[in-house]
Amino acid sequence: MLNGQLKAAYNTQISTQNQIIVHYTIHQNPTDTKTLQSHLENLEQTFGRKVFKKITLSRYQTKNCQGCPLRGQCFKAPGNRNIERNHNLERHKEIIRELLLSEIGIQRRKQRSADVEPVFAQLKHNNGFRRFSLNGLQKVELEFGLMALGHNLRKKIAA
Repeated sequence: MLNGQLKAAYNTQISTQNQIIVHYTIHQNPTDTKTLQSHLENLEQTFGRKVFKKITLSRYQTKNCQGCPLRGQCFKAPGNRNIERNHNLERHKEIIRELLLSEIGIQRRKQRSADVEPVFAQLKHNNGFRRFSLNGLQKVELEFGLMALGHNLRKKIAA
């Protein structure tokens, strides 16, 4: 980058259990928001468990929005009014919202800061692993895999 900062070339996503890395994926996308779906799909392929369903959209189009409960979402659009809704996604969001706000959901959200984040902190601070030494996605995956293996062995020995 022109301001002297480095732009991340690889983004690591991990799944952990009790600070043990059980799965990781490397992405060539600097933002976390665009890596979850492929991380979960890779987890599904690796462990053979269905964790993510494909999303389908329903499209609605009308010329008259009088009395429509969704009027505010598409009212300013030119021409015919269009709206896309994913009823399955809305149902999942409501289920997730209930789970996150439940007693166990709150407990698990608190656990994230004690499970996932310390793993990255240990890799970065204790091991001095702040950047990849190798180039190319396959080599970077191998390099992180070795770091994850070393991390997991240290955790097992310390237990």
